[in-house]
Amino acid sequence: QETQYIASLLANLEAVSRLESEPALHERHPVDLADLVERVAARHRGVASGMGVDFNHSTPGQPVWADGDVTLIEQALNNLVHNALQYNHAGGHVALVLEAREDRFALRVSDDGPGIADKDLARLGESRFRSEDARSRRPDGMGLGLSIAQDVARRHGFTLTLGNRPGGGFEAVLGGETRARGKTGEDSKSEVLRP
Repeated sequence: QETQYIASLLANLEAVSRLESEPALHERHPVDLADLVERVAARHRGVASGMGVDFNHSTPGQPVWADGDVTLIEQALNNLVHNALQYNHAGGHVALVLEAREDRFALRVSDDGPGIADKDLARLGESRFRSEDARSRRPDGMGLGLSIAQDVARRHGFTLTLGNRPGGGFEAVLGGETRARGKTGEDSKSEVLRP
C-alpha cells in the first residue's frame, strides 16, 4: 500500500508539473478507454485486496474510443480509484465502470465508504483542499488527486461530477464524447484542445 501510495504521489507531482507548464493540450490521439480501465484496475487490485476492499470493474467488452492525452486521462482515473480505496473501509466495495451510450462515455467510480460532508462537497477539486476526514485518515496526503482530475477533465472538454450516493458512499463520474465513427488516428493529430 505504501509503495503504491508513493508511486501515486510521484505521478501526481509529475502531472502537476506538466499541467502547470503546458497551458493547453497541443495534441490529442485515440484513447481506448476500455483498455485504460483494464490497466487501472490491474494496478489497484492488489492494493484493494490488501486493504480488505472488494474492487470490481467492468467495460462494454469492446473498445470505447475518445480523443485525448492517454497519460493524463489515466492519471485522472488512477486518482479517482485511489481515493475511493483510501477513504473506504475493510469490507467495503469499490466499482470502476465504463459505460458507453451513443456518442458519450462515462467512467464511473463508486464506493460505499463514508462519503463527503455536505460543507466540503463544493470545495472538492480545489488544489490542495483536504476535508477534515481526509486529513485524519491520511495526514501525509497533499490534496492533489481531485484537482488534477478536475484540470484534466476541463482541458479535454470532459465533465467531472463528484457527489455522495443516495444509498451511502461516494461517486465520481468522468464523462465526455466518444470519437466519431470512421475517424482515423491521423485525423486527430493536429487538433488542439484549448483549456
